[in-house]
Amino acid sequence: MTFMRSRQSLPSAGLAGFMLALAVLFAAVWLSPPALFFQGLSSYAPLHTILETFAVAVAALIFGLGWNAYSAERPVNLLIFACLFLAVALIDVAHFLSAMGMPDFVTPSGREKAINFWFAARYTAAIALLLFALLPWRTSNMPGLKYWLLGGSLALAALVYWVGLFHADALPATYIVGRGLTPFKIAAEYVLIAVHAVTAFAFARKLRTAQPFDVPRLLAAACIMMLSELCFTLYSEVTDAFNLLGHVYKVIAYGLLYKAMFADSVREPYRRLREAERNAWNDKERAEVTLASIGDAVITTDIDGHVENINAVAENLTGWTLAEARGRDLEEVFSVVNEDTGETVDNPARRAIREGTIVGLANHTVLTSRSGQRHSIEDSAAPIRDRLGNTLGCVLVFHDVTRQRELQDRMAWQAAHDPLTGLPNRVLLNDRLEQAVAHAQRQKTLVAVCFMDLDRFKPVNDQYGHVVGDKVLVEVANRLKLGVRDGDTVARLGGDEFVVLLTDIGSMDQVAPALQRILAATAAPFAHDGIEFHMTASMGAAVYPLDEADADTLLRHADQAMYVAKERGRNGYQ
Repeated sequence: MTFMRSRQSLPSAGLAGFMLALAVLFAAVWLSPPALFFQGLSSYAPLHTILETFAVAVAALIFGLGWNAYSAERPVNLLIFACLFLAVALIDVAHFLSAMGMPDFVTPSGREKAINFWFAARYTAAIALLLFALLPWRTSNMPGLKYWLLGGSLALAALVYWVGLFHADALPATYIVGRGLTPFKIAAEYVLIAVHAVTAFAFARKLRTAQPFDVPRLLAAACIMMLSELCFTLYSEVTDAFNLLGHVYKVIAYGLLYKAMFADSVREPYRRLREAERNAWNDKERAEVTLASIGDAVITTDIDGHVENINAVAENLTGWTLAEARGRDLEEVFSVVNEDTGETVDNPARRAIREGTIVGLANHTVLTSRSGQRHSIEDSAAPIRDRLGNTLGCVLVFHDVTRQRELQDRMAWQAAHDPLTGLPNRVLLNDRLEQAVAHAQRQKTLVAVCFMDLDRFKPVNDQYGHVVGDKVLVEVANRLKLGVRDGDTVARLGGDEFVVLLTDIGSMDQVAPALQRILAATAAPFAHDGIEFHMTASMGAAVYPLDEADADTLLRHADQAMYVAKERGRNGYQ
């Protein structure tokens, strides 16, 4: 735990008096003659809808607060409670939409249907509060815990909807017209009261010990929920005073839960944040000493974006000394552009000052130093605030990743290219072939996949050695690249096998001349170290969509056609 309250006090006089007033009101309604209270409220449906809408809104707020305030450093109890209250909110929606007097909600609305959803929501809320009270107040490192609990909450709500809407006949009767509540309904309410009593007892025991949550309000909410459920054991009509009072008590209890959640999720973190800021401010001088020792480059600015401080690493990368940079606009000292487009990027420090938030690491950013040297960097920026939260300036942190970026680019290139010729390899060829097929489908054009194998290349290796053989392959690769258009692809699969991918072909009449040009370029003699070589090639072609197949099949068909060309005398195409 990151914090613990030193001690929980007993409920304040105001909170205790409020609980006493609610208890007195309940006793008054219970003991007084029915004529003194509104019985059989004629306009109960709108009133019920208002109360339940408020309850649903508060339950949703409880979920929102707990969900957004949760982090790996915070106890998991808060998240469990918040997610279960999302299910409560969803089930309560079904409850008030199913109430008597409301339009049909999937199936006909009525007392029995509304009570079924009511029970599901109340038991979910009671279990949520009980788990809140009894589970150890610990953190959890389980990956994806938030989303597992959210999914479980939504699944629970979906199950309740499914049973309540389509299988209500399988549930015990809770209300009989003319007779009122059934024994099952009353017994179930008393079970709920017992659960809340256990919860209240658990919270009461925590009042005298240090706890990281607002125990007095949680205890009050559990007690008021007991009163609410007690009301629902006493009414005879769903529109009488006890039913109305029970709904009012439920709304009040939800309000107290929200207050407790707000205090824990919002006020307490801000209190700790203010305390941390206070401590950080007292350590300002030590922080300035630390600044000079940081391995990353650091620049601090004022609220207007003028440089105030710059450490030695930043001096080295920007080419500006502290004396030269101080007072200058940040953009003059820290000039960054997009690595791919060369366009100026939004300075992270300006964003941090403008938006008052931390701006995370930016990738593919290049810093140009005062001397014109370029450095690939990763940077982040955060606003500097005073004790009152006012923004005073910004701290910008960045480091040089030029070597890492060059290594990544080199590895990415090597993974997709043939190391000898620099041509695309099979991996990159497959990607471009799939793109070419998709483009041909959209544009109604042809794609020719040409599989080429050099004729009698093995004797070259055997007679002159692999070094000379490699020179021949490089020469062939260069000729193939010069013999195709910019949008076409020449790839080497290995050995003396090449693939030429011809795209945006308008008709079959254009295919044969293109193949002949490729073969002619290959067959032209060339010399190396006084040796003249006359290389020919056999080529097979598959044309999409005449050969309507996937990329792998097109390549295989072109390979098969190439073997036919070899069998027919070489130095030709099929």
